[in-house]
This record gives sequence, C-alpha cells and structure tokens, in this order.
Amino acid sequence: MTPFSSPYPARRALVRPASTLLIGLATALAAAACTTNDATVDPNTHKGPAKVVVSPSPVGLMLDSTITLKAVAYDSSGNAMTGAIAPVWSSDNLSIVDVSQSGVVKAIGVGTTVVRAEIDDVFGLDTVTVALPAPVLTRVVIVPGSATLTVNDTVTLRATSYSQFNALMTNPAAPTWTTSDSTIATVSSSGFVTAKRAGTATISGTIKGITGQAAITVNAPVVTLQRVDVSPDTASIVVGGTATFTATPYGSDGRVFAGAPAATWTTGDSTIATVSSGGVVTAKSAGATTVTATISGVRGTATIVTKAGTTSTATVNPAVRLSLKRLQTGGIDTLSDITVAGDHEETGDKELEGLVSYDLSSIAQGSTVQQASLTVGQDVSQSFNSPWTLGTLYVESASGFTLDEGTVPSDAVAVASANFGTIQVDVTKILQAAVAAHQSSVILRFRYAQLENNNGKIDYVWLNAGPINLSLSK
Repeated sequence: MTPFSSPYPARRALVRPASTLLIGLATALAAAACTTNDATVDPNTHKGPAKVVVSPSPVGLMLDSTITLKAVAYDSSGNAMTGAIAPVWSSDNLSIVDVSQSGVVKAIGVGTTVVRAEIDDVFGLDTVTVALPAPVLTRVVIVPGSATLTVNDTVTLRATSYSQFNALMTNPAAPTWTTSDSTIATVSSSGFVTAKRAGTATISGTIKGITGQAAITVNAPVVTLQRVDVSPDTASIVVGGTATFTATPYGSDGRVFAGAPAATWTTGDSTIATVSSGGVVTAKSAGATTVTATISGVRGTATIVTKAGTTSTATVNPAVRLSLKRLQTGGIDTLSDITVAGDHEETGDKELEGLVSYDLSSIAQGSTVQQASLTVGQDVSQSFNSPWTLGTLYVESASGFTLDEGTVPSDAVAVASANFGTIQVDVTKILQAAVAAHQSSVILRFRYAQLENNNGKIDYVWLNAGPINLSLSK
C-alpha cells in the first residue's frame, strides 16, 4: 500500500469550520482506505500524529438529540500525544448532522453520515446514524372542527391523533367525548352529536389526556304553519240549533303556531249549515256537510250532521210582583217603607234594581232554546211620586255580576224608555246560554238606569215580572 501523503501543507493551528470541508479531501481519505474511526499515516514520511481516534464510535442518535465526540491523536508508538493541536470537526452531510468545533454533534435529519476530526492533516472518522424516535401523541384534532346545526339535526365527529413530528398517527386509545352544555348539544360515546336547542356548545374529544375541541352552533328551526285542527271534529246539530267550533294552528315543530291570523270559516253546503266568522255553525236543514277553517292557506275540517228536531214549548216560573229598590253605594238600600217621609230629599241620578230567579230544571237535557220571552208590567200608581222620570229598563243575566251602579253587562236587554204599561222582553240570548251550560236556574236583573231627579222622591218601583215562555227544539 502506498503511504498516505496529504495534498495539503501542514496546518497545526488551523481551525476549519465543518461547513467548509472540501469534498476532494473526503474523497482522498476514502481512497486511502480510512474506513474506521481512526486514520493512520506512514511514520517515515509524517512527523505528526500517526492516527486520530474519535469516540464513541459508531454513534446512534434520535432526531433532535445531541452527543459530544472526543478526538485523540496517537504517535507511531501508539501513545496518546499530549499537547496536540485541537481537532477541526466536520460533517459529510449537514442535512443529517451538524458538528460544532467543540465536537458537539446535533441530529438534524434521518440517515447515516460521517463526522471527521482533523489533527495536523490526520483524520479520525466516526459513523453517525440518526433515526426517528417512537411517535408520541402531542395533539388531538376533532374533525370537523365546527358545525352549524338546526334543532334535531345530527353530526358525527371523529378524533385524529398527531405525533411530536406533526405526523398523523393511529389513535393510541378511543377518545372520550364530552359536551359543555347537554341542553344545547349532546354527544354519544362514538362522537354522534345531536342538536337540542338554539345556542352554542363545545364538544371535546380526549385521548390519553390530550384534548381536541369542536364548536357546535345550533339554530332554532324555521317553524312553518303545518296544520289546522278544528274542534270538535264532528258535531250533531238540530235544525235551528247552533254549535261553536274552534280552529287551532300548529307549526312544523308540533307546537301551537304563535302569531297566526284568525281563521276564515266556510261550510260545504250553506243550505244545510252556515257558519259565522267566529266559527258558530247554525243548522239550516237536515243533512250532512263540513265546516272548514282556513289559516294562511292551511285547512282544517270537521264534520257536521244536522237533523230535524222536535219542537216544544215550556214555561218557567210563575208570575211575580218584583220590587225594584233604590241602589245605594255599597249595595241595595234596605228601606222597607214604600212611602218616604216628606222631608226626604234625593239628588243626582239614581238606579232602581231587583233580582228574580227562574227555575230551568223542567227543561229536558239536550234541548236548544229557539225563542224565550217574558212580559213585564209596571204598577205606576205605586211606584213613585212625580215628577220623577224613569230612564231605560234593562233586563239582564245577573249570574256572576256585582250589582254596582252603572254596570251594564254585554247581554243586557234594553226594553223600554220612560214609563210603560206592559211590555214583552226578548231574553232568548240569555236563556240559550243558560240552557247550553246546563244551568238549573237563571237569575235576571231588572234595572232602571239614569233616573232624573226633579226634586221628587222615589225609593221603589213595582214591576209585575211574568213567566218566561220558551220555544225549544231537540
């Protein structure tokens, strides 16, 4: 073997950076069969170190780790040379390892390369292999990272694992799923999310203590009018009788649809039954038809069966002589005398009123009132001292009303003005409501209102209230 001879002059104090290592030198060293961690020279031609030994050798590193190498020069007798100049360190592949001039090697990329230590033109070689460390879970990502749902919608989330190298890796364990607000969104053990109500919630997936999150936004559903329910859904009505129907709108969420306009009512055959704008159906002739409620184009229908009923008449209560007493603040005055002392003066408007109860127990159940009336006669001679002028006489249902001055219930019937002898009063509306509600009796209030005081005196008016004559159908 030809003795090694360096093509470069001796450089005992040269410090050469690893990045400036000449490729030609590496080629020459390889040709000289320097295949171990030390390079030898011919002692007859080279007075410097006979060889340089780098340790430890060989070296295995994990990516991003470091190790400090040591280079020792030996003379031809195999003795370590003291006082030798410091080695110049270099790396054959800076993309795999870098080496500082203090011998610290840093693993930069995966692979195998050679690190060299040069002392007085003699090289020591060391083989360094860099490998990836075992992947470690450092990050969990939830896919999708966000979702916008409508109430009752669903979405399936999945958790993905990433290593310290930001590389996708197999999940080391099944994720544990949780929600920040189960009233807004729930999540199953497999990541299946269900939207519950409008709002926002965070879904978390945790694997071995590492957590990823997804933002869930839940919007309220757009509720549209879905159906109209007509109640009752069927009704049997005697000709001349009535039945009241109601329409209830429902939205696509199954709840009562708020803000819907009033229903428009129609019947299938107006010769059999008619219907008012308020849903009150009146039977006109025997037969069958339908009543329909329409709200914003959505229809609901009920069945109507009409039949000819038997008609009858009835009379309730005997005639009574009714005393209308003077109404005072706080209730009815308890004066018992018909005649008032001559020095008794009343000023201002007054009201006289009295009550009478009519027994309805004789009316057969299921009957419908077609007509109801009674006669009222006034006994003028025993009623008042002129010059009092009586105002309007009201006959009205007194059930549930407080006898306060000025009260005029909606079912009041104004039957006369000023003085009268005998008059017939139509109380059909009052009796229809009482019989339909299965009341055993009805109380009528007879009341004079807006009495004018012309310095006269009045405390009572006597009325002859006759029986109620009824026309019934069934």
